[in-house]
Amino acid sequence: MTKIKIRLSKSHDQEFDITLIISNQPEDLRGFLPLQPPELQSSFNQWLSGYRSLEGVRIELKNVIVSSDVQSQAKAVIGLLNEWLNFGSSKWLPIRDKLIEVGSRWQPAKQEEMYIILDFPEEKFIQLGRIPWQEWDLLKNYYSDSEIALRLYGKQGQTIITIQKYWKVRILLVVGRSDNIQTENDIKIVKKLEKKGAEVTVLLQPTKKKLSEALWQEPGYHIFIFSGHSSCDEETPINWLELNQQDRISINDFEIAFGKAIAKGLQLAIFNSCDGLGLAQQLAKLNLPRSIVMRELVPDQVAVEFLEHFFEEFTKNKSLFTSVHIARERLEHFNDRFPNATWLPTLCIRESALHTRFTWNELVNSIIKLPARILKLLAGLLIVVFAGLLIEGVVIVILSLIPESCPTKESSFLEFRQQIGKILFPKKCLAYLSGIPNQREWRYGGSTTWERIRKEVDQLMQKMQPKLKLKYEENEIEPPGSDTGIKMLLNGQLDFAQSSRHITDKEKSQARQKGFSIRAIPVAINGIAIAVHPNLKVPGLTISQLKAIYTGKITNWSEVGGQNLSINPYSRKKEAGGTVKYFVGTILDGEEFGKNVQFTYNTTAAIRKIAKDPGGIYYGSAADIVPQCTIKPLPLGKNNHRLIAPYHKPFIPPDQCNQQKRNQVNSVAFKKGTYPITRHLFVIIKKNDKAEEKSGYAYVDLLRTDEGKKLLEKAGFIPID
Repeated sequence: MTKIKIRLSKSHDQEFDITLIISNQPEDLRGFLPLQPPELQSSFNQWLSGYRSLEGVRIELKNVIVSSDVQSQAKAVIGLLNEWLNFGSSKWLPIRDKLIEVGSRWQPAKQEEMYIILDFPEEKFIQLGRIPWQEWDLLKNYYSDSEIALRLYGKQGQTIITIQKYWKVRILLVVGRSDNIQTENDIKIVKKLEKKGAEVTVLLQPTKKKLSEALWQEPGYHIFIFSGHSSCDEETPINWLELNQQDRISINDFEIAFGKAIAKGLQLAIFNSCDGLGLAQQLAKLNLPRSIVMRELVPDQVAVEFLEHFFEEFTKNKSLFTSVHIARERLEHFNDRFPNATWLPTLCIRESALHTRFTWNELVNSIIKLPARILKLLAGLLIVVFAGLLIEGVVIVILSLIPESCPTKESSFLEFRQQIGKILFPKKCLAYLSGIPNQREWRYGGSTTWERIRKEVDQLMQKMQPKLKLKYEENEIEPPGSDTGIKMLLNGQLDFAQSSRHITDKEKSQARQKGFSIRAIPVAINGIAIAVHPNLKVPGLTISQLKAIYTGKITNWSEVGGQNLSINPYSRKKEAGGTVKYFVGTILDGEEFGKNVQFTYNTTAAIRKIAKDPGGIYYGSAADIVPQCTIKPLPLGKNNHRLIAPYHKPFIPPDQCNQQKRNQVNSVAFKKGTYPITRHLFVIIKKNDKAEEKSGYAYVDLLRTDEGKKLLEKAGFIPID
């Protein structure tokens, strides 16, 4: 479990002071971000007004201006949010870079959980938590399986009450005023939990007295749920819970009663009703560890489905974070009727509650057990111990039969030792991996950056896996590249694609229109290296200098410490693929190439030109650039004081470079993120429960074997699990 906390506090009138705190990192990272633009809040308010006009919501509001185009307002919010958080200041970029570095190493497939917490120490900024941070491109690309929570503050010195032991998990469901909404569905969902070891108490439109008595009742409750209408006054920050046609309460009205329930061990409150950040804040000050609220008013069907999906996941022993995340994302199909319904559910949590995963089993395990069950457990443990001693001896004998190295030819499949290796070490060698689909040829293709992998890794894959038949496909008209590969995948011309960039929202939409979805799985880190003529006397370039060269603002090498020589920049065309798009978007910040940029068909052609052009410069995959003997790779840096070479030192000059002795990529700098231009390589998978999807996942599994990762590294890439 890794916790990432992004703390925002105001440093002065124009900036937020940002602290990035990562649980497994030795030091915190500080940076600065401009205050959110007024246009962002304005667009969000317009979306909110339009959203509140929808029918069938569990809230009553006053003085609301109705907006007609909710979807376009949501798109405006997303665009302005990304403009703000993708700000290119040197005071903010280190925070972004660190988030990308950590996210790229995250391994959700290994059930490693990542918690993201937004922390606003100054209460006046908590409203920033209402903005849909999950729409930030960085979090979507690198933390798509992670949930974002808001950290709430209690009173100083408060200690979280531990889970109280009882015979069952106790749940109090309060159903308030519910005219025109279907709260009976909420009751059915919660009552089903009795089959999972819960004791459910339901209060139907209770009086204030009935609710007070329930909150005071011994031995207390583990989970509190409110379902029904709620209301908020636009002129005050008070949130009201509508108990019935006559009674409504605020948390402040029942501060003592809720405080007693929390003191008895209440662990989680769920408000399946209105915009509940205010409710969550008030309960946190009463020492409640966790709450799930709706960021805004919630449509009736959305409220019901969220509750159902949440408990479906939570009772499978998934963590609170994961359960909320899955339940929230499963609301996506409502987008036609209730645009961006996935923005609504919000997890709020106290700092001291982050030290545990908090699962249903954790509640169930707090239940008092009978002595007979303990005796059965002890008896089972004794059997396991004796069986373990016997198995240990067998395992020692079997392990002695396993060779240390991986097999290098198909005949080794017939050897008994290799068959044992398949069983015990399925992820060690290409030959050991089982479950390879036995089907027709696997059609694949795409990024030219993957060319070295296709030559040096894929050929051995096919040799060691007889069922594997890879067929590289190119488009007859368009040049090879990430764009072309993904387009061919969408059109059914490939089973999976290789890409040097992430998939776009447009491509995701095109896939959905065709009846499937696509997923980008990162498998390696690749650096972008700069190639120049071997005789050019330049120690290196900063990122800003590189940008100025390719936008035509710097045109002579003397301007960056070199000879008096015209600069001749080379590039592939923008439509060629992911590398060029990455370079334009990340290095040029979206600006156009300068008029002096000359375009080549591929990297091979560009290297030939650089070798003959004393003023030439070209960018490309480090795996392709660094080993070349006819050019010189340049060190790069964010500033002149720390230039990082893309190769392992010492540099092998062209006159000493040969087939046996070549420069190797600086894998350490790429992996640590100290080299300034790195990006990920992705396998793009078509998720359709058919052969295409199985082949894509099998290809990823082969790359992620120990042998596959070594081959990737040998080819000049940094493998990612």
